[in-house]
Amino acid sequence: MKSGASIDRYSTLTEEILAFHHLHRRPFVISEPNIPLVVHGDLSFESLKQAYPDRMIKAEKTLQNDEAKEFKLKDYCDYACSAKEKEPYYVHLKLDATYRPLRESIHVSPSLFNWFDALPEGVRPHFFWILIGPVNSGTKMHVDMMNTSAWNYLIKGVKRWTFQMRKDLKMGKDLIHFHQQAGDLVYVPSKCPHSVINLSPTIALTENLLNAYNVEMVIDYFQSQGMADWVKILQLLKEKHDQSKS
Repeated sequence: MKSGASIDRYSTLTEEILAFHHLHRRPFVISEPNIPLVVHGDLSFESLKQAYPDRMIKAEKTLQNDEAKEFKLKDYCDYACSAKEKEPYYVHLKLDATYRPLRESIHVSPSLFNWFDALPEGVRPHFFWILIGPVNSGTKMHVDMMNTSAWNYLIKGVKRWTFQMRKDLKMGKDLIHFHQQAGDLVYVPSKCPHSVINLSPTIALTENLLNAYNVEMVIDYFQSQGMADWVKILQLLKEKHDQSKS
C-alpha cells in the first residue's frame, strides 16, 4: 500500500485495505468499473423529477448559515442545476421506506455490508442518503456521526474534498485535497475529519455504516451518551461476528 501526500486509490476493495485505513484513519478511493456498488437504472435530475415530482423535501445551507427551506423535489432539481449563489441550499435526502423503489435499485456489495442492516426493521436506523447540490454547496469540516464510517459514490458532477490527516503519518501536510469525479467511490473511516464542496451540480449516494473496524468506536460513542440499550445491541452484533470468525 503506497502512502504519500495524496489520497490512496485502489482497483478493488479488500478486508486488508479496510483494516489499514481504519487503523490510520485515512480515506481512500475506488473507481469504476470495480466499485462495490451497482445502481440499476437511471439516477439523474430528470429521473428524480419524474419519480417524485411533488415530494416535499428540506434543503439547508450547511456551510456558514443554518437556514432551511422546503422545496418540491422537481423544483429543487431545477434549482440545483442553475443556482450560482455563494452558499446555496443543499439536500441530504434520507432513503427511508417512502423511497423504497429507489433504494431497492441500489445494490451494495457485501464488502461494504452495514452491520446496522442486520437489525430488525423496527430497530434498524436508516443511514442511507442521496445528496443533491448545486455548485458551491457542501459541508463544513466534521467527523461522521456516532463515530461511524461512510462511503460516498458520485453519480454526477465534481466534488472537492479536504481531509485532515493524522500528524503521526509523517505526510508533510495536515490537509489533503482531492477532486472526486463521477464514478469515484470515496471511503471515509471513522473519526477522519473532512469537508466537501460541490464544484458543479452533483448527485451522490452515501451511507454511514457500522462494521468490524469501527464497532468499538461506535460503542464508545453510545456509552458516552448513556445509551445502554444500544451498547448492548452493538456488543451482541460484535459477539456474533467474532463467533463467525472463530
